[in-house]
Amino acid sequence: MRLIVALAFFVLLLLAAVAVMSTKTIQIAQRVSVVKFVSGEAYVERFGLESKRKPLKKGMLVKTFDVVRTGENGRVILRWVDDFQIELKPKTVLRVLRSSFDKGKGTTTSLFFLRSGEAVAKFERKLSPGSTFELRTPVVMAAVRGTEFSTRIERDGSVTVKVYSGVVALKVSSTGKEFALKVGEVAHFRPDGSYKISGVSEAL
Repeated sequence: MRLIVALAFFVLLLLAAVAVMSTKTIQIAQRVSVVKFVSGEAYVERFGLESKRKPLKKGMLVKTFDVVRTGENGRVILRWVDDFQIELKPKTVLRVLRSSFDKGKGTTTSLFFLRSGEAVAKFERKLSPGSTFELRTPVVMAAVRGTEFSTRIERDGSVTVKVYSGVVALKVSSTGKEFALKVGEVAHFRPDGSYKISGVSEAL
């Protein structure tokens, strides 16, 4: 009898846990971007699979886990509904790690990984409190709330971050060191994580 009661109690706990997980899953909605502009060679690989590569066209949707590639003459602008966009320059590879909306909290999470090339992120308004935007590279991660900045990976693996408006929070992957890059400043990172900061005019 005790075994039956214990088993029934365990089943109830399991059902309750599943219900809570289902509720949380329902609260998290996937966000997509729309291809606002495309020229030259540009592709999307669904779930990052080359076997699912398709030429990008204006109006197409790009989702979580997708990889976007541009050729030597390719250029793409991806736009999200909350007024931010990412422009991909030629010979760029960008992966959408996560793009979601928490209905319960009213916050968004946008995580990207820049494998090569150059990406320019532009925000027309600040992110809502609790929301996250991160652009990661093998060397440094950039986090913002509302600004315009570019990130470029050179052939030797070094990374350059330029801030055109607002402030960008940077975190060096190898050391964990964090600092803020202000408007008009440029940070040059070597593959080992060492860096120097200069003005935009000095970097030209």
